[in-house]
This record gives sequence, C-alpha cells and structure tokens, in this order.
Amino acid sequence: MSMNVDSSRLKVLIDLCRIYSPSGREQEVARYLHDLLREYSSEVFLDDVGNVIAIKGRGPTLMLHAHMDTIPGRLEVKVLDDRIIGLGVADDKAPLAAFACAFMEADDTPCRIVYVGVVEEETTSRGSLRLVEEIRQGQIPRPDAIIIGEPTGIDRIVYAYRGSTKLLIRSRARGGHASTPIASSNPILKVYELYKMLCEVLGAGNRFDTITLVPTVIHCGDAPNKIPESCEMIIDVRIPPGRTCNDVLQVGKMELRDETSRTWVETGECIEPVVVYITNKAARAVTRAIVDTLKRSPLPARKWGTSDMNIMVNVTRDIIAYGPGQHETTHTETECVYFSEFNIAIDIIKRAFIHFAKLCSS
Repeated sequence: MSMNVDSSRLKVLIDLCRIYSPSGREQEVARYLHDLLREYSSEVFLDDVGNVIAIKGRGPTLMLHAHMDTIPGRLEVKVLDDRIIGLGVADDKAPLAAFACAFMEADDTPCRIVYVGVVEEETTSRGSLRLVEEIRQGQIPRPDAIIIGEPTGIDRIVYAYRGSTKLLIRSRARGGHASTPIASSNPILKVYELYKMLCEVLGAGNRFDTITLVPTVIHCGDAPNKIPESCEMIIDVRIPPGRTCNDVLQVGKMELRDETSRTWVETGECIEPVVVYITNKAARAVTRAIVDTLKRSPLPARKWGTSDMNIMVNVTRDIIAYGPGQHETTHTETECVYFSEFNIAIDIIKRAFIHFAKLCSS
C-alpha cells in the first residue's frame, strides 16, 4: 500500500468498498457513515428513506452529494499496492469516501458543509428525490452550490448528463406452430418492427447529441418450434441536452395492429437531461482547487449516462460533478481507484471549500 497516502483515509475507502450495498440495501453503509461522521459533527442523522446527512460549519452552504448504492453483483474487492479493485469502488464508493474524509478534515472552514449519502441512485433516485423535498420543506439547509460525487477523474469536471427513461414494447398474438409461420403474426418480429419505428420517429443515433435507444432485456417464447403468444422488450433510452422527456414520452401512443396481433409501447418515469454553465460557483470553486493542486486547468466533460445531478439541479444550477475514479471502468470487472488519486481528490475538495467561500463573499 502506498506510503504517501494517509492510512486513515484509506481505511474509510476500504471499509466502504467491502460493504455490499446494491440499491435498496444501503443500510449498513448508512450506519457506518453515521457512526463515523458523528465524531466530527453534532448534526448527523438518517432520514426516512435511509439517506445519511451530516452538517457542520457556518456561512454559505456547500452540499457534498454522493450515493451509497452500487449495481448488484459479487465482484471480489482486492486491495493492491497502489489501488483497490472491485464492484462499486469507483461508482460510487470512492467519491462517497472522499467527500466523507473532506468533511471530517474540514476544521474552521469558512462555509457550511452538508454531506449527503443517498440511496438508490442506480435505480429510482429515491434518495435524491426525497432530498429535494426535504430542502424545499426547510428540513435541510438549502445549498448555495452542490458538488455531485461521481467518478470523473481528478482532472475533469462534468457539466452535462443525458436524461433517461425506459420504454417497454409488448406484443400479443395467437401463436402457433413454427412450421406454418404464415398462420400467425410473430410477436418477436412485431416487437422488432415497432422498435425500428421508434428509432426512426425519435431520430435515434449513436452520438451524444442524439437520443439513443438500446434494447437491454427481451422475454419471448417457451419452445423452439412454437411461435410465441407474447413478447416483451425493454429499451434503455438516453436523452441529450436540447431534447426533452416529452419528445420520448409521446411515443407511448404508438401501436401496431392486425387481425392476429397487437403491439404497443408503454412509457416509464423520465429524468430530464441537464447542462449547466461551466462558470457556476461549484464549477469555479473546484476548477480553482484543481489548478492549485495539479497546476493545470481541468477538462470540462459531458457524460453519456444519467446521475443524480439531473435531480439536484432542481435545487440549484450552481452544481457540478466531480470525484476520484475512472468512469471508463465502472460497472466492469476492472473497476478500480488508485489510492494516490483518491488522496489528491480529497485535498482538491478541501481547497474547493475555501474558493467557494471566497466566491460567495465577492
């Protein structure tokens, strides 16, 4: 293990990475963080959905927001000399741990810091949706700016995410023997036909600035020599800035019918895309901290996916995503975080506190 990295910081990271916390099962992580942070703040609590919240300091309010959940799976956590490898170590345990360490080490900081670890970011965004309501109701201080903890890499800040929703195509038919395909419409082909129509109607493509429609799950048939009576396809939809949920949800009216079958689209909840100015307070504070630490300007970046920044922008547009870990490895067997980058990210976040307070007072 690197001798240049604070061992107490690494313990927090390693402890969190070793707690299995898929969406809906974040309780152990929440208890760990609650017990850890209450030594550094008198105001630490769990809310009614399981978010952990800690508050310290006075002055303009900066929220550090990261998620406690990971995707499901049992990738073994391995601690090597220079890095940690395993499920969720970058998305989102490293930002979650880095923010916690920065919070704990923030003594006499010139701003109020609100640390939040939220539940179910990988699925329903339940934690952040509840957090928005708590802020609106005055249960939690309204932040003047927010840093969303995501694995951006220590020299990048993310100012845009695409929105997302799911579409479900269903097809029902009489079915029949596969030897006489002309006797029945085939739900498998009907689902594919409607999928192709959706792509055409929405102008789907494979660029950041186009809507993308990616089939992820399909359930059809129960015998190799039988035309199925039903078929279902789930489509993951990503919506770029410049387009809206309404562009996608209007396809819920699409339908195909013939004498022997019916095929239609069902729409789900939709999260709008987000893009903010790179000159907002959160972005400028982190940028100045990166310049101080790395002696170079960060790279502004856009993410193809969706994060809770899409939700929290409804609180303030002074928001940015930043955190240790390489996005390219997330949700894979090579997901990892280098200890040196984790350590640097904590120092950058602590410097951002000072720059944020200066920006608010100028």
